[in-house]
Amino acid sequence: MASYYLDVLIHWVFVVVILLISLKLKPLESQKLNNPRLMQAHAALEAWTHCMTSDPNKITSTWSGPNVCNYTGIYCAPAPDDSTIFTVAGIDLKNANISGSLPEDLGLLTDLDFFHINSNRFTGPLPKNFTKLAYLYELDISFNQFSGPFPQVVLAIPSLRYLDISIPSSVAKMKDTLNEIIISNTGLTGPLPQEIGYLDKVTVFDVSFNRLEGELPGTMQGMKSLEQLVLKHNNFSGVVPTGIFETAADRYSHIDNIGCIFKR
Repeated sequence: MASYYLDVLIHWVFVVVILLISLKLKPLESQKLNNPRLMQAHAALEAWTHCMTSDPNKITSTWSGPNVCNYTGIYCAPAPDDSTIFTVAGIDLKNANISGSLPEDLGLLTDLDFFHINSNRFTGPLPKNFTKLAYLYELDISFNQFSGPFPQVVLAIPSLRYLDISIPSSVAKMKDTLNEIIISNTGLTGPLPQEIGYLDKVTVFDVSFNRLEGELPGTMQGMKSLEQLVLKHNNFSGVVPTGIFETAADRYSHIDNIGCIFKR
């Protein structure tokens, strides 16, 4: 865990240094015209604002005009393949309480290095065009209201190193089709939703090597078909809920076998 935070710190220092250096390379005002990358970014961000249904803190009130580098939450830096021109390198809208969805147009932000929108109220699926974000290094979409199964698109982002994501409560809608949930080492955060217990046809539930926390939902006793439960290398507390295993003895004898780490 310490190495993880060290890596994050080093990465952020690198980003800050790049941003500071970039201010000396070329004035933004002279670049906002005839810069196809910033024009492309403007199109992407404009499309995103049209998909936002609520912004109570007016974070995006500055999102107007062609100079996207002046937008709140938008960070520009020299392009990774050409340091003489500016491009949108990062988006940070965490804790903004914004609702809406993510348009496919965000795939136009091809130079994006980090995308942080955790702790908002975004819904729907992740854009399939995220696969075009070849330089994306950090993706934090945790604590939103995204729907559908685990977004496979994140597995196709070539440079992605850090992924923060939560299991949506809407996973219960797949109770009649899901047989296995294997989301190991994908950066999952937060507690497991109560709705996870409605997946009564799931035989394998593996969320090992993530950063999940809290107690296991009592509703998990409804997972009557469960044969394999793998929770190791998380920060769970408590014990396996009654009913997942047939006897009280099984609840404890299986803990080491399934690799659960519990804090008592």
